[in-house]
Amino acid sequence: MFDRRPGFVGPHQGQMYPGMMNLPPGMQQNSLVSQLPAQLVPPSQHMYPPDIKPDIKPMINNDDEGPRFTFARDDLCLMPPFKLEHDNPDVVREFCLKTDLYQQLFSKGDMDIQFKCYHFNDKYMNTNWPNHGNDVSVMINNQNVPIPVTHISPNQTSHQPMFIKKYCNPGRNVITIQVRACCCSHLFTLQIVNRPSVRSIFENISKQNLLKSEESAAKIKRNFATKGAGGLGNSGEDAIEQTAITVSLKCPTMQGPIRMPARGRDCKHIQCFDLENFLTMNSRKESWSCPVCKKPAPIRGLEVDELIWGIIRERPEVDEVKINPNATWSPVTTSMAEIKKEQDDTMGLPIKRCRTDDYQIRPPADQR
Repeated sequence: MFDRRPGFVGPHQGQMYPGMMNLPPGMQQNSLVSQLPAQLVPPSQHMYPPDIKPDIKPMINNDDEGPRFTFARDDLCLMPPFKLEHDNPDVVREFCLKTDLYQQLFSKGDMDIQFKCYHFNDKYMNTNWPNHGNDVSVMINNQNVPIPVTHISPNQTSHQPMFIKKYCNPGRNVITIQVRACCCSHLFTLQIVNRPSVRSIFENISKQNLLKSEESAAKIKRNFATKGAGGLGNSGEDAIEQTAITVSLKCPTMQGPIRMPARGRDCKHIQCFDLENFLTMNSRKESWSCPVCKKPAPIRGLEVDELIWGIIRERPEVDEVKINPNATWSPVTTSMAEIKKEQDDTMGLPIKRCRTDDYQIRPPADQR
């Protein structure tokens, strides 16, 4: 599932793990999923989807590949966090890029040099330029670098770090910071970062980190057997009512249809979220917590559920399915005729009744 080689670390530790971006040739030209492969359409009865990797269709088509993450390389910190002197309006600092590091920076599109400023008491080190960037200016090797602050509204601004490798040279480099007001409340830092695109991480996870249908079915059965669906107990009225659980095929983050169903490896629930939505949301503001159970769900702990994926491909028009303790599933649909009949039978009381069509999940022939 995930690379367990030494040195494999996730973004929660501030690093990008090795091999994440080593995709097959031509993979970088692909993009996020727009529709799932026709090969997954099952025969007359629903069975485990075959072991076929997603055929990802382009949804992003621009030069920078859309949103990106920024994972700091703690082993390549060029300037540890420092504070400016109180009455010194001009600060000049130097840093050196060895030839091999410089070549590596320009041979890998997902590596860059990040210069950022943040408030000294912010433990998350969110980028924050003094006075919305109005009180500071930066030059790299005598070239002015714009302060990346975007004014979203009169009362809201978006502060971003600088990515400055295009201004740098092999060997000695000079960074000049000029301030027009006291910036003692802020710290500055310069370091090498990995900047993989949301698209590339999506492609990697959706092709390599798959929870097979058989494993998903076994997980469902274990959940019902040990805790009951939804985490309720197995005794009394709750256990009787929870002989099946309804699972939404809409993403809990954006309320749109799930295209690539994912969850954290440590999540106990059956409910999934959309992988693209989850990654895009965390590229803007990292939290890496499951939107369903709020448990940590870092990149290296995400997995795509092939069973739910097969259900979505089989019945794309359905918003909910009923999952039974034996891992069979039924699409939940609504019949207007049945609703009217229920209203007539109950003297006009509007009761919504759902119709389900059972689909049996059968194991592969070699496991029967």
